[in-house]
Amino acid sequence: MTTERTALDMALTEARDTFTLFSPTLPKRDSSVMAAFAAHTWAVDENDELIFNQTPRLAILGEKDSGKTTMGKLLKHMSRNGQIFGMRTATPAGLINAIREEHCTLIGDELDKLISRTGNAGAAIFEIVNTGYDCEGQTLNAVGFQRTFAPLVVIGKAKTFLGNPNMDTLRSRAIKVFMQRLPRKFGDEDGFDEYYHTDQVKAVGKQLSHAIEGVLDEILDQKPNMRGLTLRMRQIWRPLFQIAELAGGEWPDMIGEACRGSGQEATISPATQLRTDIASVVFRTEGNLSIEEIVRQLTQMKADSIDNFTSMSQATRAINMALAAVGLHAGTVWFNKEQAHGYKRDALEEAFKEEIAGMDDDGEEFEE
Repeated sequence: MTTERTALDMALTEARDTFTLFSPTLPKRDSSVMAAFAAHTWAVDENDELIFNQTPRLAILGEKDSGKTTMGKLLKHMSRNGQIFGMRTATPAGLINAIREEHCTLIGDELDKLISRTGNAGAAIFEIVNTGYDCEGQTLNAVGFQRTFAPLVVIGKAKTFLGNPNMDTLRSRAIKVFMQRLPRKFGDEDGFDEYYHTDQVKAVGKQLSHAIEGVLDEILDQKPNMRGLTLRMRQIWRPLFQIAELAGGEWPDMIGEACRGSGQEATISPATQLRTDIASVVFRTEGNLSIEEIVRQLTQMKADSIDNFTSMSQATRAINMALAAVGLHAGTVWFNKEQAHGYKRDALEEAFKEEIAGMDDDGEEFEE
């Protein structure tokens, strides 16, 4: 016997499919999490305040050209009053006003730039970001105590979010989604174009809004199975679990799996990212490649994988180690009519045949 699907189930599925449409490599559980996050922003009372005691921070993490900013734009149009702002120039007063007067879903881009901000303004923004997950969260400024409770999305580089001690508190209150760079260009006809696609995505947000409105009085009555989770995990995941419970179908299992698997998530390793970038170099060049030429090409591409190299010897060692892991070993090759230390073309193409097969004719990378 087929169970009739709920309106919330159908709305969440439409939202999940929209995230996947514009990021085909996004795992189903991650697109499901973002759909449920967008849905929870619509669960507000008569004062336009979230009905939950806590709201998770959603961290969309990845390196350059991984599509993380595109996901932020989709969330902007799909969430309740979503607004994107830059962490580098945001002011504490501006954020407080957006929370108090506009009841925004805050979407902070360039999280990495917040680290470099010094002085009271940077500290105040961290306080707003960190305390705003709880309904009693507040900050004290010259005017008095100000509420900070609001749904928040942060977008930035995974290595900064995971490795910087300034992010410890935010990290403990965040649900993390890791974006992966595609090994080929995401064609213009496939990418998110605000001119053509905004109305489509807003319609999905409206569908979520109507579905949440229809079950608003039932959400807080849901008692999902959260056994085995820490208190903090229960706090930040409960809104998504409650929405999934009401949606029915595959949603309770999907959100439960995402939550219980979140502790094992890991961003792409530096060696893997370096190999992905080298595959792009192999695709866009011909003939043998010296290590010096690989470094030159990676620098020209502004690849994140070589940002931390301070010398050619360090870069050479990293490339040797990364490629040795896939069976490639540097030796003497002919390059530009001279002998050089590097790799033969046939060995490179064999090692990266799957990556090269997935690249488009122009060899460009996926753009945000």
